[in-house]
Amino acid sequence: MKIAAICYISLSEIQKVKPNLTKQFALDNPAQIELILRQLGMDTSMIYEMQDVQHRNRFNEVVDTLRWVGNERGDLDYLRSGYASVEALDRAKNNKLLTDLYAHKQMVE
Repeated sequence: MKIAAICYISLSEIQKVKPNLTKQFALDNPAQIELILRQLGMDTSMIYEMQDVQHRNRFNEVVDTLRWVGNERGDLDYLRSGYASVEALDRAKNNKLLTDLYAHKQMVE
C-alpha cells in the first residue's frame, strides 16, 4: 500500500505557456507530449491516461479539453524541486504511520 500522489495536467495549462500547442498536435505527437508531462511532474514511466473531458484546471477555469492523469514523479530531483505535492513528499518518506493516516482518508493505492 502506497500513498496516492495523483497528477492531473490539463492541455489548457500547457497552452498558457505554449499557446500554439493545439489539441491536434497533442494527439499527433505523443512522444513530445510525454516529455512535457514529465517536465511538469508526471511519472511517465508508469501508466497514465489521456482524457477528453470537461474539468477544472489549476487556474480554476472550467475547460473542455484534454487532460492527462497519472502518478506524480517520486525521483529526488523532482522532490527537491519545490513543485512536488505534499502527497508525493509524504510517499517518499516511506513512513508507515503516514501511510496509515492516508489509508484512513482513502488516499492510498
